[in-house]
Amino acid sequence: MIKPKIKIKLREIIILVVFIAVMSFIIINVKNAVQFNNLKKGLIAGNEINVDTGNGGESATANKDELANIIVNKEAVVYIPSVNIIGEITTGTDAATLKDNVGRVDNGVYPGQVGNYCIAAHNNIYTEIFRNLHNINIGEEVNIITKTNIYTYKINSKEVVQPTAIEVLDQPTDGKKQITLITCTNMAQARVIVKGELVSERTR
Repeated sequence: MIKPKIKIKLREIIILVVFIAVMSFIIINVKNAVQFNNLKKGLIAGNEINVDTGNGGESATANKDELANIIVNKEAVVYIPSVNIIGEITTGTDAATLKDNVGRVDNGVYPGQVGNYCIAAHNNIYTEIFRNLHNINIGEEVNIITKTNIYTYKINSKEVVQPTAIEVLDQPTDGKKQITLITCTNMAQARVIVKGELVSERTR
């Protein structure tokens, strides 16, 4: 009589685990969708900022005040229209920061400055901000929008490296203004590294 009870309890535990996993997946995706839509509304709601959307040369426009509200407590917004990525950037790459944001590697370099501006985000847990980063193509653009400026970088390389390949964070010695975007792949056993170079800078 004991074995059937154990089997029933085991089955109940498995059902509970599956239920929790499914609900967590749904909650994370709903949260991501709401955050993405809120940010995108800020980018297309007004008529102040022109940002290339990658859709046949069309431009999205963003109201200065609305976008300023979005990034009032953040450093910037990253917008990559070609792969449908929008995320708020703040300093740090610890677990708490990356739970809801894109994190800037604290190497002292900010958007538009000489050096390697490095940002990282999750693509499969907590948030999926960089879920589509691996789909970006060479030559496509990354927009970094701050309270005062829009910086556009053109992608010139993409690779998968081991987590120990910290040289991707190195600062250039040739005076270039670079960007490095980082996310995990292969069950966090490797990293997708996307690099680009600043091609334009304009005030908002």
